[in-house]
Amino acid sequence: MIGIGFFLKYSIDHGFLSQTARVALSVAVGLVMLIAGTRFLGGKFQVMGQGLLEGGIATLYFSAFAAANFYHLIDMPVAFAAMIAVTALSGFIAVRFHSILTAVLGVIGVIGVIGVIGGYGTPVMLSTGQVNFPGLYGYMLVLGLGVLGICAWKRWPLLNYLSFAGNFFLVGGSLRDYQPALHFWQVMPFLIAFFVLFSTMVFAYNLFNRTKSNLRDVLVLFLNAAVFFCLSYWLIDKSYGEKWVAAVTLGLTAFYVIHVWYCLVRRVLDRELMLSFTALSAFFLAITVPLLLSREWITVSWAVQAAVMLWVAGKLSSEFLRLVAYCLYFIVLGRFMFLDLPAQYGRAGLADLPVMDYLKQLAERLVMFGVPIASLALGYRMLAKPGQTVSFAVDKAADISGWIEGRAAAKTAVFVMFGMLFLYIHLELNRTLGALFPPLRLPILTLLWLSVCLILILEFARTANRVVLGFLGLFVTAVLVKLIVADLRDWSATSRFLYDGPYVFYDAGFRLLDFGAIIVFFAFATRLLMRQATADRALARDAGTVMGFAGIGMLFLYSTLELNSFLKHYVENLRSGGISILWTLFALAFLVRGISRDIKPMRYAGLTLFAIVTWKVFFVDLARLDQLYRIVAFMIRGVLVLCGSFLYLRSRKMFETKADEPEPITAVDAEQGPADTEREGEAT
Repeated sequence: MIGIGFFLKYSIDHGFLSQTARVALSVAVGLVMLIAGTRFLGGKFQVMGQGLLEGGIATLYFSAFAAANFYHLIDMPVAFAAMIAVTALSGFIAVRFHSILTAVLGVIGVIGVIGVIGGYGTPVMLSTGQVNFPGLYGYMLVLGLGVLGICAWKRWPLLNYLSFAGNFFLVGGSLRDYQPALHFWQVMPFLIAFFVLFSTMVFAYNLFNRTKSNLRDVLVLFLNAAVFFCLSYWLIDKSYGEKWVAAVTLGLTAFYVIHVWYCLVRRVLDRELMLSFTALSAFFLAITVPLLLSREWITVSWAVQAAVMLWVAGKLSSEFLRLVAYCLYFIVLGRFMFLDLPAQYGRAGLADLPVMDYLKQLAERLVMFGVPIASLALGYRMLAKPGQTVSFAVDKAADISGWIEGRAAAKTAVFVMFGMLFLYIHLELNRTLGALFPPLRLPILTLLWLSVCLILILEFARTANRVVLGFLGLFVTAVLVKLIVADLRDWSATSRFLYDGPYVFYDAGFRLLDFGAIIVFFAFATRLLMRQATADRALARDAGTVMGFAGIGMLFLYSTLELNSFLKHYVENLRSGGISILWTLFALAFLVRGISRDIKPMRYAGLTLFAIVTWKVFFVDLARLDQLYRIVAFMIRGVLVLCGSFLYLRSRKMFETKADEPEPITAVDAEQGPADTEREGEAT
């Protein structure tokens, strides 16, 4: 074979033989080798016969290729017919005599130091340096079709792999002369044909003979898709731009979806093949989005894809598709959190933007962030209430086992959905109100946080779930931190319990809304938890007690700040005494509530506050108050202290009586005998 190839090359370079004579001599030698080879097959010269057959086939390839591409002695259709005949002859001999060696050497040749010999080695051996993509690729396509025909009859994976390697080896070498303006439509159709050919070659034998694929088949399937995508991306990007690559990815998606549909209809129980087709279709559908859309809309499209994939998974009862949908949702969450939110809300405010332009951007953000959130809500709905599957659902033998339980996935979906919704609304309100109506920004954000707290406390009252209570504690703490760290600083609160600057009733109204919402929430939460008969009543009462004291603390802080700031700007001489009167009212209220409800911590809090006010009166107020205001402050506070003292002394016997009362008989006591109970009663 090598000698014949070099002889033809040498005769071309030196003009020893005419063009017709060269081709005729090559054909004659090839036929003689084929005839001699078939005569040796089946005997003790079996190996020699195979070698002659392979040499004859390669020589016939040389002849047909040279006659058409180099000497133009025959037209291209005739050359294709000749190469088809040689390919068919090679495949027939290989199948007839059960010789993979004949097929491999006849079609692909041997890869050695001097290059590729045989079918794919012919263009290398007889290269003229001229650019002829249709001729070269047409020749390679005929060879590939021959290999495909053999694959339907024989499971010879080595033949497939060598054919694949030789084909794209020649493609890569030929593209060095590629010029986008001249050769795109000469190259791209053949690349598509090569892709379909080698994709079908991987599973042709498995489908025709109902056998299972293996790992090598799956790897070649993915490798073929990757090589084709990279080459087509390079060609299209150079000729038409990146966006047109989406046509290829959509075509690949449709190609593999058709394969999935075929496997479902024919009930092909080949798990590896089924999962590979599904994964490839999902992958190429996902990467279509970045090619078509700007980066701001990628998350939206992937969220829609995830919902559609989850719906299809439910209809086909496919755990693999469901897992793909989960992966897409995970990507959507990552882009939402770490790319989209910082990109939209991380930049400076747009206060100078016209209102209509700002509203247009607001609507775009509503779609951009609303669609992923709605997609998660739809996913939760499909997971919580799965629908009916179709008749050609995926068989369990062609699917994977469920890695994530549906109920757990539904709970995760609803949790993530509310988290995304909360973040979006918070950032949008902060941006929009900061640009359009700044004074309302902080109270509205507080109401937003409290709405989450309200949902959590209602859920805890319904389920008595400690996890829900933990989240409630986190959000309540966050609200208080926001108020103290962010809101008070924005209102210029100082360490002297004053708002810096002039006292404006307009601003005081928004502060009332902010503090008032928190105080009302704490009051509602305390009442709900104290009266709720949950499975863990003690836990609910403890949580209600904490909420009650937190609400009282907020009321105390708010009234102190407002009264102190008001008196400073309008009645400065009464400021110190006014705060003392306010604190005395709180102390009296604590005392009244503690006595009426028999709440010992609240009584002690009232007495402690009375002591603090007393210290303040003698060591602070006496030095700061004018004589008239000093008289008024001391008289009012004296009356309040006397009222508290009278109330406490009148109720003291009730405290002493309750301290002397025996403890109630418990369930354990009730189980004791009559004699034991009588003795305990006498002792008491």
